[in-house]
Amino acid sequence: PAVLDADIAPREDLRRLVANAGWAVFSEPGLVVFAPGPPEQGLAAALACGAAVAVVTLGAHGALWQRQGGAPQRLPAFAVAPVQDTTAAGDVFHGALALALAEGQADAQALRFASAAAALKCLRRGAVLGAPQRSDVEALLHARPLPA
Repeated sequence: PAVLDADIAPREDLRRLVANAGWAVFSEPGLVVFAPGPPEQGLAAALACGAAVAVVTLGAHGALWQRQGGAPQRLPAFAVAPVQDTTAAGDVFHGALALALAEGQADAQALRFASAAAALKCLRRGAVLGAPQRSDVEALLHARPLPA
């Protein structure tokens, strides 16, 4: 799977890149540059450009995502404390998402895995060097299962 880390860049560059991405994952500011307006409209614009799945990460507010032909869905964030350093949390999210997708995890499961990894990163200082181990991510997912 091709996962695009869509952050602040010229709009036309983002449009060309989104057209080639299976997954277009935007930061909030990146989505505003790509398609000003409500996030749902931005996701729809990314899907119209050719992405199979569009996501916007919202920090402590989780993420909003949509697959081509589906409705927008909210993914809650994992509440963690004490937050030490949010630097590189987005990079950890993207890397964990790419790993989960390469392993064949379903959309919601892969996004939840990425969200857990990013949340755990925020508990550690050191940018990417503070990224969690897989066992830590799996422990968090096990400790906080999805409601039935």
